[in-house]
Amino acid sequence: PQEQTERHDSSQVFFGSIPIMVRSSFCNLTSSRYNKEQRVKAGECEFDEGGYFIIGGLEKIFVSQEKLPDNEVYVYEKNKISPFSHIAQVRSIGEHSGRSSASACVIGYQKSDGKMQLQMPQIRQAVPLYVVFCALGVTERDDIEQLLLCGTSGDDVEMKRALAPTLRDSHMFRQRNIALDYIGKRATIVGPTAEKRIEAAKQILARELLPHLGNDDSALLEKACFLGRMALNLMLVILKRRSIDDRDSFGSKCVELAGPLMESLFKQIMRQMTEEIRKGVVSSVAKGKPIHFAVAVKPNIMTNKMRYSFATGNWGMQRAGAVGARTGVTQPLSRQSHSAALSHSRRVDQQLAREGKVAKPRQLHNTQWGMMCAAET
Repeated sequence: PQEQTERHDSSQVFFGSIPIMVRSSFCNLTSSRYNKEQRVKAGECEFDEGGYFIIGGLEKIFVSQEKLPDNEVYVYEKNKISPFSHIAQVRSIGEHSGRSSASACVIGYQKSDGKMQLQMPQIRQAVPLYVVFCALGVTERDDIEQLLLCGTSGDDVEMKRALAPTLRDSHMFRQRNIALDYIGKRATIVGPTAEKRIEAAKQILARELLPHLGNDDSALLEKACFLGRMALNLMLVILKRRSIDDRDSFGSKCVELAGPLMESLFKQIMRQMTEEIRKGVVSSVAKGKPIHFAVAVKPNIMTNKMRYSFATGNWGMQRAGAVGARTGVTQPLSRQSHSAALSHSRRVDQQLAREGKVAKPRQLHNTQWGMMCAAET
């Protein structure tokens, strides 16, 4: 039957309520509407800096979250248990992505044979790096070697000797479809036929491998270049030409303030609302009823989830005890004194597991001098 499309334009659909920060550009007390004298006459404190939210009559303040920035390559040394001696890792997330979590991509240097392997989401086991290059469309050995030597001298004998184990079996994967089928067989859901496995591998490489570079075929070469740069950084550490990255250095950190934290929560809630809208539309079609988009939207989901996260400080859609759940992101604002309120609004927190016995992230670092208060944060 011929597909029929109906279009209904709706001027405004209410999606829910979002808290507004006091003294922000959307607040009634913003500087563009009232000056300091007018706010004092209206009963506001002249020393109140704003920056907090009022939820259920209580003042809630964000505790800024310190973390490693996304889309940056870091090279670390692994412990004795791991099959890798060193790894190059990047947590990739697109700037305009609807996803709230980053996709981790890891290149590891094997202790046993000196080969480099790639670990990525939705692939059960590590894949040889040259197989991934071939699956991305770079099938010739010389081209792969050129990508791995990017930025170094072409007559670097020591580097070529170190890369030789990785390129040793590259002659076995001269066709892209063979490499894609190899990856498809190691996916979490393995297709019954070669065509389905190849298609699944293409989807994984497009969506899960370095999504910040793009999700279509035009970004495959750029992803191959990025992997080459990651592998080069890893080999420079292996050859002791550069040191491993210090993940505790303040120069390697970024601090998430209210905006990015609310953005990540909004994305998670919108994903749930989208699923509820989809279910409503499918149900209406199945029952032969007219589709009303405004009726399918449930604004109480956005309002209640936002209010719950602000009230409890449990950030995200995960349960409080779940892995990756962030707690204490919002806290009741301390009003013991003006200095106490300022101090609380400038506090920074690291999401470290209580049972973790790692001492380094809890110690003061030289690069925090002049940035962090050693006594307060």
